[in-house]
Amino acid sequence: MLSAWTKSKSVMLGLAICLATVAFTQWGYFWYAMLLDDVWQELIGRNEDELIALAEHRGWIQSFNTWFISLVQVCGLMALIYLSRAKSFFEHQIIAGICSVFIALPVLGNAVLFAGQSTQLWALDFIHF
Repeated sequence: MLSAWTKSKSVMLGLAICLATVAFTQWGYFWYAMLLDDVWQELIGRNEDELIALAEHRGWIQSFNTWFISLVQVCGLMALIYLSRAKSFFEHQIIAGICSVFIALPVLGNAVLFAGQSTQLWALDFIHF
C-alpha cells in the first residue's frame, strides 16, 4: 500500500503536468494568435478566415492535437529534468535550452528543407519552442 507521502507526491506530479500542459498550450496560443498572428499568417500563406474554416473542418481533433503536443512536450522535458538530477532552476533552464537545440532545431530544420517553408517561419517557430 502506498504511503500518504507517495500519494501526495503523485498528486502533485499530476497537477504539475496538467498546469505545465496548460501553460505550454496557452503560450502557443499567445505566440501565434495574439503576439505574431499577422506575421505567422503571412509566412504560412493563409489569412484568418482560411484558418478559421480549416479549424472548423478539422473539428475537435485540432484542439486535441494541440493539447496532446503540449502534454508530450511537458512529459519529455520532465523526464529529461528528472533523469539529469538538476538541483536548481538555472540547471533546469539549461536543460530546456539544450532540448530546444537538439530536438526543435533538427525537426524545424527538416520542415524548412523538405516542406519548402520559409526560413522566417522556421525562425518564428524556433523562438517559440
